[in-house]
Amino acid sequence: MDNVRPGQKQKNTSSMSGQPASVKIGITGKAGMGGTRGVPLSVPLPYLLTGLVFAMVWGIMAPWVLPEALLSPGYPHVLTLVHTATLGWLTMTIMGATFQLIPVIIVAPLRATRFIHLQYPLYLCGVILLLSGFWWGQAWLLIIGGICIVTAVIHYVLVLAITLKQATTHPITMRFLIASLLYLSIVVCLGLTAALNREFWFLGASASSVFLIHITLGVLGWLSCTLIGVSYQLVRMFALAHAHTEHVGKYIFIGLHTSIIMLATWAIFFWLPLLLCGGLLLICTFGLFAYDFSRMFKVRQRKILDVTQFHSICAVTYGVLAFFFSILALFLGWGKPFLLTALGIAVLVGWIGQSTIGYQYKIVPFLVWNIHYGPQVGRQKVPLMRDLLHERWMWISFWLINGGLPLVILCAVCQWTLPLQVSGALVGLGLLIAAMNIMGVALHLLKDPSHQQSLSTPVPFPH
Repeated sequence: MDNVRPGQKQKNTSSMSGQPASVKIGITGKAGMGGTRGVPLSVPLPYLLTGLVFAMVWGIMAPWVLPEALLSPGYPHVLTLVHTATLGWLTMTIMGATFQLIPVIIVAPLRATRFIHLQYPLYLCGVILLLSGFWWGQAWLLIIGGICIVTAVIHYVLVLAITLKQATTHPITMRFLIASLLYLSIVVCLGLTAALNREFWFLGASASSVFLIHITLGVLGWLSCTLIGVSYQLVRMFALAHAHTEHVGKYIFIGLHTSIIMLATWAIFFWLPLLLCGGLLLICTFGLFAYDFSRMFKVRQRKILDVTQFHSICAVTYGVLAFFFSILALFLGWGKPFLLTALGIAVLVGWIGQSTIGYQYKIVPFLVWNIHYGPQVGRQKVPLMRDLLHERWMWISFWLINGGLPLVILCAVCQWTLPLQVSGALVGLGLLIAAMNIMGVALHLLKDPSHQQSLSTPVPFPH
């Protein structure tokens, strides 16, 4: 995408979509988005940029909070750090990306969007209140924040569910997204239940089961399922791997959800054969995904790999290794806090986090370029899409993240506090540089006041 002159890219986009790239699609009255597949930039961009802010917050907090995680994953500051990643960084980013991508993937406009501009402030307020409740140990903040998050998520799920129902195509990505929405609904309800239990203690001995199911469905069902599904669209699109077929993805879909159900059931009954079968199936499923992921790169037409592809390759490697050792730790009873810290960082930052960073290197410049510079093509000289980002800083960030992560994991396992803080600072610095680099792209929208109204102009997106 970024190796083509903007003028050429717009022509290609037009030919792929079957309509001019500059077609105008907006909010039709108060009923919501209508007409075609375009989505106003004001819908996804706040989520994407706010997700980057939370990534920076995580990076700043990590060196100071990770030593506490070595002692107990249930400490207030540790829970704040975890939910900064899961709700603030990752879920916020996924929401913005799916609002933009789903209409393109299924070739249908977003539906039920009457209140879509209220969802972002409601969800953001909920996350801030929840994180504040964890940090200061205030149950009422947890409850109010949880209610706001649940309400926003219900709206998000309804919008996407109604939109997906109108799909004119049914790629493998759609199956993963439908399943992930179901998991998200359960996860936020379990999270609110756990928040209420911190105040009223009504769960009793079953609190541990609720906690384990919450983690399993959140990490595997919501975050990983969504990432795998979206990867089938984005990797093929960015690497021009359109010759890749989806038949292996169907087996991955079945294996992933079967293993999730088995592991969630084990968290209720603690029957060892369920853990063994579900864990082995999960490991095999991620191994199969890694194989299918490599198949995408083998058939790619764009032979030169850029930083986005390197982030994806490293992320899949972290995912396979992290889930293998997670299942091994569960089976052998290695539930020590320092090991949970190492595995949690490998999954949340190594597997899911850096995938979102890599994809945002492509998504945000494309959206901003089409709004700010697309209409000027042929009228005046405009920069290349790739020029919106600083490539040197992209690579510096990549090496800081992937150089620091193995050290963080090693230091956590060995319980080396000071080296853990230093290596955590390296990862945090990498996230900070990446986030500022991507956020700088959005500043192009502010260069000319005449483009401020373009925030309500919908953006086409390539297949």
